[in-house]
Amino acid sequence: MLKNVSKDKKILTNHLWLNYCKSFLKLGKLHKGDIIQFDARVDDYYKGYWLQKQHDYKLSYPTKVSLLNSNHQFEELPINDNHALIGYILNDNKKFYKSTMRGTTDDDFYKDAYNQWQKQYK
Repeated sequence: MLKNVSKDKKILTNHLWLNYCKSFLKLGKLHKGDIIQFDARVDDYYKGYWLQKQHDYKLSYPTKVSLLNSNHQFEELPINDNHALIGYILNDNKKFYKSTMRGTTDDDFYKDAYNQWQKQYK
């Protein structure tokens, strides 16, 4: 989730969800306060349940992704191992998933894949 999304120093929205695509993964683990810049397409979509769908907008196909702050400590992420990446996301967002009762953080298959990746690449 990105907060305080702006264009030309004007805030466009207070938050925005994006997929963790390879362009972002190559930046390494992002931390609260990191400032990123990218180009993307604006698309519309419908969210919500079948009878209560709401029209909304999203950004897709991000390109030219870069990190603007110089004090960022690079931490590698599993770019080419989807199972390990899911394990990382579940582990890193455990508090969020438990508080919102979304998904599960108890999936050992993905956690094990991430732990194995960590042992191999760190």
